[in-house]
Amino acid sequence: MIVVPFWLAAVFDALWYLTHLFWVVALVAYALRPFVPAIDAAATYGRLAASAPQRAVLSEANGWRCMYVFAACLAGVAIVVPEARSPILVPLFSHVLRRAYECLMVHKFTDRPMSNLQLLFALGFYFCAITGPFFNNWRSATPTIETNKIPLFPFLVLMWCELQQNRAHRILAQCRGEKRHDDKGDTPLVSQPLQYTIPQGGLFAAVSSPHYLTEVVFYVALLFVGRFYVAKGLMVAFVVVNLADRANRTHQWYKSKFGDAYPPERKRLIPLLW
Repeated sequence: MIVVPFWLAAVFDALWYLTHLFWVVALVAYALRPFVPAIDAAATYGRLAASAPQRAVLSEANGWRCMYVFAACLAGVAIVVPEARSPILVPLFSHVLRRAYECLMVHKFTDRPMSNLQLLFALGFYFCAITGPFFNNWRSATPTIETNKIPLFPFLVLMWCELQQNRAHRILAQCRGEKRHDDKGDTPLVSQPLQYTIPQGGLFAAVSSPHYLTEVVFYVALLFVGRFYVAKGLMVAFVVVNLADRANRTHQWYKSKFGDAYPPERKRLIPLLW
């Protein structure tokens, strides 16, 4: 049993309820998204957004960097806390650490701002995902300390997802043209947006969004790592719904931008099916 002061126990209880509420609200919001324009606008970001957000303190580049650095630090701490230990934290730590590196060294971001709501939601997502094992153990009638060992097959699937997603992100970065520079060659003209070309290679031969496909497979594989708990199931359900929707919108964006030049055999998210 985890023994803590009364006030801290009250905090943990409140956070357990809040983390579950977070996933429920997120799933309900996505269910209402087609019918509520305000929710749709808040959940749409990046190149799919019709306009830049009005309220923002960070650019998308700095927002994603801050989010993944925060997640990597939190996961790194959780791994070494016995009461929070779980096999899913090892792949999650590896995942967010790699994504932080990609945001710093691989991605080519525009100057678009990231909405404050999107930033807060992203931070909340990783807080709930990483602290889920601890709060599940906290509320369990028979809490047990898990090891960090991962079964071989889920481990191989998770590593495949990491490698393939990294490859997809590198291909996407290569598909964005560089910003034009002035005559001195040292000042980017921010009025010239990055130009997209059709991504080629890797899993892009089969689907429009292999980075979303591998992310979905990654989180589904986490269901088979460690103990199952409700928050984990809600998290995976949200990831599938969220990325399926974004993959569909990305596919439509590619088709509207490139027209007949876009490969007709490519599916949205699931090779050969959808």
